[in-house]
Amino acid sequence: MKITQYIKVMLCAAIVTLPLLGPSHIFAAEGTTQNAVDSVKEAISNLVSAKDEKKSTEAPLRIDTLKKAVSLATDEAKDLRLKLLALDDLSGDYKLWKEAKASSSKKMVDALEGFEKEILIIEKSDLDIDEQVKVLGKKIKEWREYVYLPFATEVQDYFFVIEEDKTIETTKSRYEKIRLDIVKLEKNKKKVNDLKNLLAKANESIDESVLLNKQAKELFEYAYFPKKDVEILSIETSSTTQATIQEHVEENVAPPKSIRDLVKDSSNKVRDSYKIFIEMSGLVRRLPK
Repeated sequence: MKITQYIKVMLCAAIVTLPLLGPSHIFAAEGTTQNAVDSVKEAISNLVSAKDEKKSTEAPLRIDTLKKAVSLATDEAKDLRLKLLALDDLSGDYKLWKEAKASSSKKMVDALEGFEKEILIIEKSDLDIDEQVKVLGKKIKEWREYVYLPFATEVQDYFFVIEEDKTIETTKSRYEKIRLDIVKLEKNKKKVNDLKNLLAKANESIDESVLLNKQAKELFEYAYFPKKDVEILSIETSSTTQATIQEHVEENVAPPKSIRDLVKDSSNKVRDSYKIFIEMSGLVRRLPK
């Protein structure tokens, strides 16, 4: 196979794998998870605010709704726990963080199993079932809002950052393969200036994605690690962050970006690089044989 044909095949591979790269699948999963969280929140809120009409007919339905809400939350908590326990290559502050979160995840699962037992007790109760469901619904709602959701957000933030790191490394590897093939084309007397210019643009996008995800990682460490460990952030970064926050407060403008915002921006830069790879494939097809 001629070298130009090989390049075409290689770049076509980049096109085919584009939809699979970047943490877009993670954010799609985040959307699914958020829908589930919203469903639980809505179900429990409805139970808490339900009117006292038709208690005898609605009580079984409300108990069933509460069961489903707690079951869904339990599945979600167990999934996060399994992901945490699967982390076995961490060290330093990240290892300590993982151990602490794994311990917390066990408490989350235990609490939810406790709620399930309370539901069973209510079912067998001779007292006002509807009122008991309301009380338990309020208890679960407050627990999710003030205990579970902050925990889940923190753990999910971590996985967003590390998955983006993996995506960037995959993109760097693909970039290097393309670069080497362009070198081969150039040795075969092919005109590759346009390809080299596009590759440089792709590299800029990759560099920007690296910087954005680094900022996301630093923000994660700043937000979730003990403050004594914040030396991970440079003095310049830390002071800049504080100045930016103060500026936003004083000028009443949008707050600084979140961890997930930064990861999404990084992901978009990765996708920009692949769009350039696709553009390069079109140029390669037009190269003389």
